[in-house]
Amino acid sequence: MNTPRSIFSPAPCRQRAFTLVELLTVIAIIAILASILIPTIGKVRENARTSQCLSNVRQLALANLLYAGENKGQLIVHLNAQIGTGSTAPYIMPQAVRNEGNWQKAVAAYMNLDKVSARSRFICPSADMSGVSAADINNGNHSSYTVSMWLHSNAAGYGKIQALPAPIVMVAEMRVSNVDGTYAWNVNANGTGSYDSRIALFRHGGDTRRNVAMTDGSAHSLSPIQDGVFREGSALMKNHWLPPGASTSITLGVSSPTDVIPKS
Repeated sequence: MNTPRSIFSPAPCRQRAFTLVELLTVIAIIAILASILIPTIGKVRENARTSQCLSNVRQLALANLLYAGENKGQLIVHLNAQIGTGSTAPYIMPQAVRNEGNWQKAVAAYMNLDKVSARSRFICPSADMSGVSAADINNGNHSSYTVSMWLHSNAAGYGKIQALPAPIVMVAEMRVSNVDGTYAWNVNANGTGSYDSRIALFRHGGDTRRNVAMTDGSAHSLSPIQDGVFREGSALMKNHWLPPGASTSITLGVSSPTDVIPKS
């Protein structure tokens, strides 16, 4: 005999599952949110890398200015740079500085860091360091920044602050190597000759910006049109690299400014 269920007894528990439509709706909402958030997160990360890179080049510039403050306005330049030409032409940098081997090692001593710790300032967070050992970085054998090769030109007073009426590039991004000096992207020298080499200088803003620091200690993110040295007829366009009165015969012959790096 069945006992009648009391009206006060709890009803049997019935679990309700998601329907297929509801499940697909949730998945669609998650996919939409992901499509919105992932590019934003990527941009935030890239902006952080760009900011760190700008901080790095600024610190390198300030370290070089600190050296200049202790040495009558003379900046550390390309270590084999000479005043004039010929085997007997004097070197700009004293032997004690040249003994460091490259610009990166020479300027590291003026960063209030030991030389191993200072190496972190010589690596752009967006640089491709695959295949480079920590030992090579710590030994100064690989870097992603270096000094401008035009800083020791006669027009720049061989790197004398007082000879520069306007700021020019002091430190700039380069390909990962230990080259002791770099140029604007459209100069066929020091690893900037091929298309792949030139585009490798622009690591930020979707590979469209190159970070530099100037002789006044400021840091900037330059597009190709700002980073290049161009000729318009026989006159050099206003640029961030050459000091007033300087000239160059080593541009790639680009006759008009462009923000598109041509393949060659």
